[in-house]
Amino acid sequence: LTLETTGVLSWTNGNVVVCVGATEDSAITLETPSTGGLGLTFAAVTGSPANGASNTNVYQWSGTASATSSGAITSVVSASNRAGIGCFSYSGSDGIGTYAEVEGSTTVTVVSLTRSTANAAVVFVGGDWSAVSDTATDPTPTGTQRQGDDSCFVSTVYNCYINNYGDQGATGTTDYGIAAFAGGGDFTMSALEIKGTGAAAVTPRLTLLGVGP
Repeated sequence: LTLETTGVLSWTNGNVVVCVGATEDSAITLETPSTGGLGLTFAAVTGSPANGASNTNVYQWSGTASATSSGAITSVVSASNRAGIGCFSYSGSDGIGTYAEVEGSTTVTVVSLTRSTANAAVVFVGGDWSAVSDTATDPTPTGTQRQGDDSCFVSTVYNCYINNYGDQGATGTTDYGIAAFAGGGDFTMSALEIKGTGAAAVTPRLTLLGVGP
């Protein structure tokens, strides 16, 4: 067994913390993350992981902090293959909203997500099982790509993508994922809504990643 571990992430009592992960193959699994910090326990988001035969696994977990603390976050990988995790801490959120996934797509690189609250944030994670080298991908819609553009690329084996999106405005349905992709991949991916308060957008802390073999 091997470990994937983030850097130190800080959270405040009441923060919603979201972790995402990906493995290079459906036979390789990630365990529910844990941390040495106080007041934070994770559980899989309903529907996660997204997987399928001969595909990547992608994960979404969440927890609500019951104390103010900080710490590295760790997930156990079932084998010494490519895998990674990334975590976000959100303040001003009413909790976890909707979740959507796509498994084993060779034609699209986005997930359609219907947001249930105004001013929500979104986190996207994707894994490419038939990886194609492409250093020019962009998040779609406008967002921040935290992992991608060949940062964990292994030819024909694996690539991974993590995007986060700030205030998404009114409720509605949007495609989240990657754009400007060269084509030829085999994607499993998911998107998760982090609810707003209805009055103001949630505020994320910077993600801290543990990605590697």
